[in-house]
Amino acid sequence: MTRGRRALLAILAIVLAALIWFLLPPRWTPRSAAAHPARSRDEALERIRRLQALDDSAALLAPCSTMVLDHGANTARVYVLLHGFTNCPRQFGDLAKLLYDDGANVVVPRMPRHGIADAPHDVLASLTADELVGLSSEAVDIAHGLGDHVSIVALSSSAVVAGWLAEQRNDLDQVMLIAPSLAPRSVPLWLTVPLANALVHLPHIFVPWDARRREPSGPPSAFPGFSTRALARVYELGFHVLHDGAPPRSTRVILVTTLHDEGVNNGVVAELGKRWAKEDASVRSFEFPAEAWVHHDMIDPEQPYQRVSVVYPVLRKLLETGSATLADSAAYAEPNAATAQAGTAPP
Repeated sequence: MTRGRRALLAILAIVLAALIWFLLPPRWTPRSAAAHPARSRDEALERIRRLQALDDSAALLAPCSTMVLDHGANTARVYVLLHGFTNCPRQFGDLAKLLYDDGANVVVPRMPRHGIADAPHDVLASLTADELVGLSSEAVDIAHGLGDHVSIVALSSSAVVAGWLAEQRNDLDQVMLIAPSLAPRSVPLWLTVPLANALVHLPHIFVPWDARRREPSGPPSAFPGFSTRALARVYELGFHVLHDGAPPRSTRVILVTTLHDEGVNNGVVAELGKRWAKEDASVRSFEFPAEAWVHHDMIDPEQPYQRVSVVYPVLRKLLETGSATLADSAAYAEPNAATAQAGTAPP
């Protein structure tokens, strides 16, 4: 065999090995979300103070600290609201107040490395899914000391985390996953694993949400872009959510999507619902139709394309009964031309 032929075979072997490596499932196992619930209201309040101490030690955007709306006594229902990638608790502030006014206690934790003022572009580059799982699980543990029945409402990357908690814990009454970032829009499920493997090991890249604008156009409490490496770790966690089990029958799961989602593959979300339903999990689904003009970040009232007057009543009805229609929103109407223009939304 000639030297050139041997070199070519060596190159082909390296390429083949690289392809196999990229196609393999993530070699990382997510952190357990085993329950360690607060045993009393006093313990829950002490654990809240510990979370808030983390905020006190950082220079945060205002108001991005962990948010707790507490009636001063335990309530029948407690909500844990998990904000989206690059945003902060303020994103859920208005919805939290509505749920509080409905009689529930509400906990909105600040996710790790989020909400920091003057943050460098690489602030999320080293963020791990284990950090997200740990903080979210702690918030659920705290909630158990504030009321009887705990529900999670989570958006985007945090909805993937909530899906993992739903599979890991048997102490959740219901879990609402809003636009969970299991896979990027237009990227098929089979390609998500190699994409995540590549992004985790390639150098971190900061990607602006809207590269067409010189100045950020989104909410002032959100970072103006995202880290490709951090997002890849969310997709890795999503692989485990898809393949590692299903929530117990005692947990009602509500999957919320919208046809105008700019960042998420809705087909993969539907596939998750089918897999869970086959395992006898209680799964309900709601999709905002195209004419509702609801986009990916359907929670933040400061998004330029927000439709919260349409979205919030539907979400509250879903949480209350497990089903809803657009007719449950008295504010539903055709949007004006400005509202219909979609910006680029975070995944």
